Amino acid sequence: MSLYEKTIPKWKIDSVENLAETINDSKMIGLVNVEGVGAKQLQGIRDSLRGSATIKMSRNTLMIRALEKTTKKGAKDLIEYVLGPVAFIFSEQDPFALSKFLSENKAAAPAKGGQISPKDIIVPAQNTGVAPGPFISELAALKIPSRVKGGSIHI
Repeated sequence: MSLYEKTIPKWKIDSVENLAETINDSKMIGLVNVEGVGAKQLQGIRDSLRGSATIKMSRNTLMIRALEKTTKKGAKDLIEYVLGPVAFIFSEQDPFALSKFLSENKAAAPAKGGQISPKDIIVPAQNTGVAPGPFISELAALKIPSRVKGGSIHI
């Protein structure tokens, strides 16, 4: 027996109950990686899916608890994929049609500091037109060879 009894907040219990109920009632359940997706962009996706699918986000531990609690066949197999920033997607339509719709409406998001690019970035050799200064250090930090030539930085 422990000295302190831990009480679970009601909102967490309600969240797990709501997610488990939605999982049981839905024809199709999926997980969507939302890493790097901004709130505005996510809201746009939700608007475009309105009527055909629903996206629900919660804490990963609550999502796992809901998957453990559900009686839906195959739902427990999703537990191993609840890693990082993910969201549930629920739909009554064919999963392949939904996947096709999401693929067709995929849009690139602007890069944020510290993100890792999914593609190689190629910087062509050219005159940057930038006067010598702190920018040289930034190029050096990115391991981009540069030099000063004719009063501007050349790559």
